[in-house]
Amino acid sequence: MKPDSHDIHDGKMIQILEAIRTVLARKGMMSATISEIANEAGVSRGLLHYYFKDKDDMVAQAFQVGMETYQADVREIFETAESASELAKNLCRALREILIHDPDFFRLLFERWGMARRGPKMAGELTEYHRMFRDMIREGMEKLIKRGVIQPRTPLEGMVVLLTGIVDGLGMQLVLEPDIADNATIWKTTETVVRQMLEGNAG
Repeated sequence: MKPDSHDIHDGKMIQILEAIRTVLARKGMMSATISEIANEAGVSRGLLHYYFKDKDDMVAQAFQVGMETYQADVREIFETAESASELAKNLCRALREILIHDPDFFRLLFERWGMARRGPKMAGELTEYHRMFRDMIREGMEKLIKRGVIQPRTPLEGMVVLLTGIVDGLGMQLVLEPDIADNATIWKTTETVVRQMLEGNAG
């Protein structure tokens, strides 16, 4: 019997998921082997087969844990923001910290994009993750609008998609070119653009 989904937060499962993130994100789906993942995690191949159906399942569960963690962080940023400037600054800071300290998360995201082309099931799962992230951003912005913290003049739906695109786009570039993460001009520009969108000054 497979473990329930809440077991991904158990100690042994966390250890295995960290190994999956490390091996799959750095070697890719095609090159990584079950034996390499088992060795990295310090467990047997049999235990991996007990927890996961295949490597696709490993990527999905490892990505889910990362998404849950960062969604909670972003939700807190929206809940505590007192100005458009503060919100833009903290969102950019959070993204930069992920890219610097946990680039494997975005490597897994791009692995999932590749997997999504292989069939409707995987495409549907990734689409659902993006929808959940956009919904969270939209809800956070709606609450800030009601509080008078931000005053965007463009349609909220378009802004949510654009903000998600900024995250995905910067993630892809910075995984491929890590040195960009140290370029203060890029982050200052990104922060300014996001702030102007939130204040209603863009365009």
